[in-house]
Amino acid sequence: MEIKMILVYGFFKTLAICLVWLKITQFLTKNRITSNPTSRKIIHIGTGFIYVMCWSFFPERDPFSRYAVALVPFLISLQFTLIALGYIKDRETVNSMSRSGRAIELLYGPVSYGIVLTLCTVWYWTESPIGVTSLCILCFGDGFAGLFGALYGRKRLPINSNKTYVGSISFLVFSFFGTILLLHLMQMLGLMYYLSITSYIPSLAITCFVCCLVESLPIEDWDNVSVFLASINLLRFLGW
Repeated sequence: MEIKMILVYGFFKTLAICLVWLKITQFLTKNRITSNPTSRKIIHIGTGFIYVMCWSFFPERDPFSRYAVALVPFLISLQFTLIALGYIKDRETVNSMSRSGRAIELLYGPVSYGIVLTLCTVWYWTESPIGVTSLCILCFGDGFAGLFGALYGRKRLPINSNKTYVGSISFLVFSFFGTILLLHLMQMLGLMYYLSITSYIPSLAITCFVCCLVESLPIEDWDNVSVFLASINLLRFLGW
């Protein structure tokens, strides 16, 4: 009974932290402290990182931990879906997370992102580095690619005029080093001790490079899904 209460407390702590984070970014956008594109990327980068750090609230070996923590992005994604379909009116969320102010756009970015977080947690939890790596590539790689690409990118990629060389380089660098950083932090919190990060680096480098290529393809609305599928399938092929 005690361990189940730990799951309940962990769920509510994780949910509260994630919701506070989203409200902070909405406040920044509403008060024009950050622009809409910058706010979207801050959410993209910070949400995945904060979410994985909250895994330390849950007993790693409890079979229900993965479901308790995965319930957080699932419920938030459900809320975004209802907003996108017009069942819930929330202009602040739409303004901070959509490109053009249309609610339906939440289905492509935030909802798909939340579904990826949910699936990575349920499928892999801490039993394999695949889930954490896929989340890191998505939040750090894709997030910083959009952020730095918009700020400093001038030269466009020949295969996709919406992407820049600066953005793609940022994707590769931040996805690789961001994953290593997060894995180290997780081990400091007592998670995934079985993993030798040094031995994992070659596979990680290959995966980040391939995902960088996938992210550069002209499939704008579904890059969250395409990068996620590329990372999990490649890492499984590499034996992880």
